[in-house]
Amino acid sequence: MVDQDSGIRVGEPLFIDVTRAASQLGISRGLAYSLCREYLAGRQGIPCRRFGVRRILVPRSMLFNLAESGNALLRYAEDS
Repeated sequence: MVDQDSGIRVGEPLFIDVTRAASQLGISRGLAYSLCREYLAGRQGIPCRRFGVRRILVPRSMLFNLAESGNALLRYAEDS
């Protein structure tokens, strides 16, 4: 069963790690971590949350929205 609002299957974890997010977006792990750091610094990037000192997780719903719009990745690529 899929939630109509988020597009996420019911019963799946709400967050995924950055490596899995990179794989699903088709980008390198290094670029994904860089985009997460950009987001955590208040700029455009992959929406994520920090848990503790080292753990960074990406909300599945945000990843779904990002994949549909592509805005954050496009803006990052234009700035580089």
